[in-house]
Amino acid sequence: PVGFSALEDGGRKEKEQRSLEKRYADVIVKISGDRLDRSFQYLIPEELRALSFIRYYILSNGATVYDTAEERTLYRGDIPLELTLQVMDYLDAQPVLYDCYQDDVGWMSQTMYERAPEFFREEPEILKLVERLRIRVPDLKQTLREHNKPVQKIQFYFRPEDNARRLDTIAHFSEVFPELSATSSTSNNVELNSVRAGKGNGLLALCEVLGIPPEACMSFGD
Repeated sequence: PVGFSALEDGGRKEKEQRSLEKRYADVIVKISGDRLDRSFQYLIPEELRALSFIRYYILSNGATVYDTAEERTLYRGDIPLELTLQVMDYLDAQPVLYDCYQDDVGWMSQTMYERAPEFFREEPEILKLVERLRIRVPDLKQTLREHNKPVQKIQFYFRPEDNARRLDTIAHFSEVFPELSATSSTSNNVELNSVRAGKGNGLLALCEVLGIPPEACMSFGD
């Protein structure tokens, strides 16, 4: 028997979400990849938070599993601070912009934020998302040192003409940093998570918390 169902979706339009509510009324898990905001109240799009049958969220590519009923985090697969700073030092020598999520908040250096339009020429909607969801700070690495906490996810972005380099980076990044996995959700980004994260690992962690064997879990998505 199916113990629970998991729906994967990186963010849908409100009309589509209304349709989802009618079609999948038995879904109790929502796995979300890219709609993050400055606190959990805004972490999930409003149209999803309105779906009362959804209790658990797997966020930041599996770096966080959150229980909305008890308002607590069930699992973390963070990137250690020291490793985060090493990665950012490495990225400083690359033709990219970068940011990160820490405690469900997006952070970005002001100078990189100001250069974002040239990197998102072909992704105007993603540019709007970045501009809306990032807190700008004078020096991102210094801010992270002051916070002295791990991060959930590091993202970096290439210009459209550098796509071949982006694809090569995704294929070989683990050779430089084996503790991390590299994925992509848009035409110009690379997302870095701990190898302990990942939506599959997050789902397995939730199964363990709920006492449901993985073979009794069904997941589906786009």
